[in-house]
Amino acid sequence: MIKSKAALRALAVTSLAILAATSGSEPNAAEVVGALASEGTPDDVLATAVVDGLPETPLSPDSARLLRRQGDVRHYVATNADAELCLITVKAAMDSTDVADATCAAPSDVRDHGLPLRLRAGDEVIFAVLVPDGYESASRGDGRGQIRVINNVISIDAAAAPRMPDDLVLQPKRLSDHAIQIPIRPQDFRRG
Repeated sequence: MIKSKAALRALAVTSLAILAATSGSEPNAAEVVGALASEGTPDDVLATAVVDGLPETPLSPDSARLLRRQGDVRHYVATNADAELCLITVKAAMDSTDVADATCAAPSDVRDHGLPLRLRAGDEVIFAVLVPDGYESASRGDGRGQIRVINNVISIDAAAAPRMPDDLVLQPKRLSDHAIQIPIRPQDFRRG
């Protein structure tokens, strides 16, 4: 127990300084997803047709980084003109045209809640979540196991829908980080 008024005042001032430093300041996108700080490679380049097909989400030039390749599906992270983090999911189609979609949010939102995206490619539905650094797995809300986070991405296809829980809870590596609950709605996996 703190008995000294001076010690109590110092503790209060220190606590206020910590709160002021952590609240209100938006983190840099690379602080949330470290892959953005890495040197770009030829694999990171998004096809012009993909970028042109995402007019609602104008991406910053050369910011894309490939996070995960899963068969004919690729997941990228990028930033846009508003300094938001963007998840871009691209599926290569049989006729050699890519089907893509993107979603963006403030880095603090991605840090605190993750960033889910649903991509429809024909009759296939892909559900992906951009996960901030510091998370390796998500526990299923129904208690039936874990789903691995691979390079900041959780990716689920519609074929897994009957076995999917109502939510995922991202488990942090460090105790100082918080768990993130991500709801999964049945309509995320409906085809058509």
